[in-house]
Amino acid sequence: MGSKLLPMTLAELCVHALLLEEGLGSRYGEYARLTRDMGAHDVADAFKEMERLEHQESKALKAGVQGRKLPELSPWEYVWRLTYAPDALESLPRVRPHDVREALQLALAAEHRAESFYSDTATHARDAMVRSCAAELAEIKGHRLRQLEHLITRNKRSDWFGLRSREAARPARRAPSSS
Repeated sequence: MGSKLLPMTLAELCVHALLLEEGLGSRYGEYARLTRDMGAHDVADAFKEMERLEHQESKALKAGVQGRKLPELSPWEYVWRLTYAPDALESLPRVRPHDVREALQLALAAEHRAESFYSDTATHARDAMVRSCAAELAEIKGHRLRQLEHLITRNKRSDWFGLRSREAARPARRAPSSS
């Protein structure tokens, strides 16, 4: 039985994590614009905040490795792309969501894949420091998963009770004039 290719060193984990976090950040920025265009401003605001958090995580990773030479990995060495994030392959275009629900589901799937990669690394990496850092990253992803699940539940509840359709049909309120 073959074994999974996992980051062997902390520097390799950082290279993988930087690419993952930057990819998630750009995805959330794209979803924020799309959902805002769809009129789901609350979901767009949440995606914008997630984009900010991913940028913050990338910035922290870069600060943590500042001054160290990071390894250059070949495309095949990003095994998480094959195992955890098949839509991240350059040969496959990223799926564009058609509605708010699909954007939330795609974001949830991307976070699940990232969390799975970090969890597998935390469980199976040989180096204790790599396991520890991967566990911390998996915990962050777990928190993001709970945020997305809450958004999905809230969005379903709005759709179920017809609130979203009523809000869209309701004309915008005007501020009282002071004449």
